This record gives sequence, C-alpha cells and structure tokens, in this order.
Amino acid sequence: MDGALVFGSSISSAELRRHAASRRHDTVVTALADAPSLARICTEMRERWEIDVTLRRETIFFEARDLDTCLIRQTAGTHIERRMTGADDAAAARALAMNLTLCRQGFAFGVRRGVLVLHRYVAPWESFETCMTAVREFFVVSERIKRAVMAI
Repeated sequence: MDGALVFGSSISSAELRRHAASRRHDTVVTALADAPSLARICTEMRERWEIDVTLRRETIFFEARDLDTCLIRQTAGTHIERRMTGADDAAAARALAMNLTLCRQGFAFGVRRGVLVLHRYVAPWESFETCMTAVREFFVVSERIKRAVMAI
C-alpha cells in the first residue's frame, strides 16, 4: 500500500482496513464478549449523547449538526462515514490532499457518487468501549476536518 499511495490520492475503505490491520499484525484476534453490535451502538448513542439515530438494514443513520449525513456499518469491523454534500471541487482537492496525514489517524477521504466522504474504520477485535470512543472521536475530529476542508 505504501508504494501505491501518492500525495493527494484517495484511499479505499478496503485499503484503510488493510492498513489498520497491518498496524496490529502482532495482535492475537480473539472474539470479545463485549464486541460491538449495531443495535448496541445505536442504543448507546441515544443514551450517552442523546443523538437521534436510525437503525435500518444493518446501517445506523444520523445527522451531524450541519446536517451532513453520517452512517455506521459493520463489515469486518466498524465503518463510520460522514458525507459532505456541500463540498465543491476545491474542497474535494484539499480533502484528498489530507489523506496521507489522516490515514495515520485512522481517517481517509474518498469520493462516492460525486459526494466527498470522510471514513473511519475500527478493527473487529476492538472492544465495545474502544468502538464507542472511536465514534465519539469521529464526531469531534470530522467537524474540525470539515472546517479545514471547507475553508475559503
């Protein structure tokens, strides 16, 4: 992956998962009793942060304060997304240029169906509390990242 990644390029969610897994190559993967499930994440988001979330077809949907659509899915880990519909071409270029730095923090930008999307991946062996911390950090960090990307 390192050889194929160039400054300003996009990274797929599959590559992001592989990168996260490679950072944990010495970790023994075990089934955790408190592994995160979408229903449990949904319930905790409502109770802890009073967020209006909807669980539909194995996906959690919710809105950020600025009405960006966010979602959480589980496909070999927990995948968190924020879709930034208001991003123009200049904002998308700034966002994609940030990928190398963001990847080190577990984030990556991509473009899906013409919409700029910020991704975060949580490995399947992480505990429920680690997953919830990652979701909370995603809220906070994605707000900052969006302000930086959308700045004129």
